[in-house]
Amino acid sequence: MSHTLHASCLCGVVRWEIDGPLRAPDPDRDPLAVLFMSHCHCGRCRKAHGAPYATYVTVPEGRLRVTHGRERIVRWPSSTAMFRPFCSTCGSVVPDGTAWNGVVGTPAGSFEEELGVTPTSHIFVASKAPWVDLTDDLPRFDAYPDALGMQPMETRAPVDPAARVASGGVLSRREPGDGHRQLRDGPRRCAGELAKG
Repeated sequence: MSHTLHASCLCGVVRWEIDGPLRAPDPDRDPLAVLFMSHCHCGRCRKAHGAPYATYVTVPEGRLRVTHGRERIVRWPSSTAMFRPFCSTCGSVVPDGTAWNGVVGTPAGSFEEELGVTPTSHIFVASKAPWVDLTDDLPRFDAYPDALGMQPMETRAPVDPAARVASGGVLSRREPGDGHRQLRDGPRRCAGELAKG
């Protein structure tokens, strides 16, 4: 029996849904019900989520639909091949529906309903935070598992901290000789400024 799983960002402006039920791939049933659910320990996910790792579920493109607030999604290029979409109002990590290698990833913690699947692995453990101890029995991979056939992504050069600083929760840019000025146009402008750098 199929059903729809609903998710949203923290403020509720961006909402999306995926076709369920999700279950581990089964070639006799629906091999594309869920392709992968994992805890990602890469530095990009850790920084984007502000957490020791990010849990994502990936589904085939076409099974995820952004239903509200697409105009509020901002994309930041975290590598030459991938963008980090987020809500321009609350800053939550959100999917934008753009497929990468035929799949779309979505943060697993944003769903209202029970997903019906659990993580199957830890990925990018070679990049995990040194203070994190993995105590479960899930398989561990230094990057993407070979079975996924995904190519490694190049890392984007970090933003120069001397050029941009966070000031009171508002992104600011330091200007030589005159301290710094606030970027007053909110997260959308801030993301645009970062993308230029």
